[in-house]
Amino acid sequence: MKENDLGIVKAHWENKDTVSLRDQNLRELEQNIIIEYLKSINKKSLNDIGCGDAGDTVRFSKYIDNIYAYDYSKSMLTKASKNIKDKKNITLSELDILKDDITTKADVALTKRMLINLGSFENQKKAIKKIHNSIHNDGYFIMLETSIDGLNNLNYFRKKVNLSEIPEPYHNTLFELNELKNYLQEFFVIEDIKYFSMYYFFTRIYNQMLDNTDMTKYDVIAKEISALGIDLFDNKIIGPQFCILLKKK
Repeated sequence: MKENDLGIVKAHWENKDTVSLRDQNLRELEQNIIIEYLKSINKKSLNDIGCGDAGDTVRFSKYIDNIYAYDYSKSMLTKASKNIKDKKNITLSELDILKDDITTKADVALTKRMLINLGSFENQKKAIKKIHNSIHNDGYFIMLETSIDGLNNLNYFRKKVNLSEIPEPYHNTLFELNELKNYLQEFFVIEDIKYFSMYYFFTRIYNQMLDNTDMTKYDVIAKEISALGIDLFDNKIIGPQFCILLKKK
């Protein structure tokens, strides 16, 4: 697993031009899966750890009574404070999970591509322990992160059709899925896991094979197909994103 300098990672997130995810179709799919989980577990409070600009947090606030939103980037917190100004059920705070304890206990914890910014698996494990401790008994952890397995599988198929490889983001330390699952099972029961294989196959392989200069309309179609929940890949992961629903032991 790649390790990263935490100073480089922090500088990336303090850059005022940084956007957490530019693919808005993929972001909507992520949001929809998280909302599906929030509805199914029907809990009252949420720790959103690594909320970024809180754009997603605002949408989640419709489905849960109280959200405690945290981030360590002052740039992101400035954006977040503007986005949540009319939301009475969101409390925003600064938190560096490697240095600080999570001060609020909640029914659910959520990370969205946050743990991959912690530089090493050792740091990621440290953060997961803190997250576990912040959840009420009988609570849940919704973990939306990325894996090197999925990225490698995506690049395997891209090479087969003469497309260039997509590099691992310089500031991220992607998970190895089996290693992660083995560690998570010390603290949680894995209740469900979802991949984004359909979306990645159509947007990063099939659509790009069409050699069309404007792929926007095709990416929207791929989002709609993916939202149907049909799995043509027998639960195999193509593309880095995954989302796990975990119940606290």
